[in-house]
Amino acid sequence: MNRNLGLLSLIALSLAACATDQAPDSDVDWSELESPTIEELDPNTAEPFEFMGIQYENQGEFIASGRRCGTDISEEEIERLEAIHAQLPEFEAIYGDFGAETGKGKPSGGGGGGGGTSTVTGGTINVYFHVIHSGSTGKLTSTDISNQMKVLNDAYSGTGWSFTLADSDWTDNASWASMGYGSSAERAAKSALRQGSADDLNIYTANIGGGLL
Repeated sequence: MNRNLGLLSLIALSLAACATDQAPDSDVDWSELESPTIEELDPNTAEPFEFMGIQYENQGEFIASGRRCGTDISEEEIERLEAIHAQLPEFEAIYGDFGAETGKGKPSGGGGGGGGTSTVTGGTINVYFHVIHSGSTGKLTSTDISNQMKVLNDAYSGTGWSFTLADSDWTDNASWASMGYGSSAERAAKSALRQGSADDLNIYTANIGGGLL
């Protein structure tokens, strides 16, 4: 509340300073201009709106509902990522374009012992599909998985990349089926079900808790 009052005060002082430095436009009735009220700046008093079929009283209720991206980045993590980003030019100067690799992210050497790289223009990625359900709830069918694979391949059509279903499995576990983001249930499920290597894609389906999509 004090921060909003301070903001309104700064706006008022800025308008006053402008009025003393230059003459007002004769075509504008300055007496009719109004500064935004504290209620207008408060998300809890904004007008109701609808999102994804759900009616919210205001922006404050939408924020409190938790229906947003599950990734919560702390200030420390932001600073760490910014530090890494700042080092990228130096990294590229030493190692070159780290996107210039062959195979599945593995550098390729030329003949005769000489080193060499070529830019990756495409490839096939193995997909491991894990269906986590509680009884019949959330139990996708093989047809559902095939349809999702088609959507995935259609999205990357023309890029040179394709996805192939390497394996699929079904796990009936009520605790895992309702796992929340960053929960012990999520870590346990992924640790037990994950297949392949870092070159492969693991997809997990579940009735994720916490209002996440």
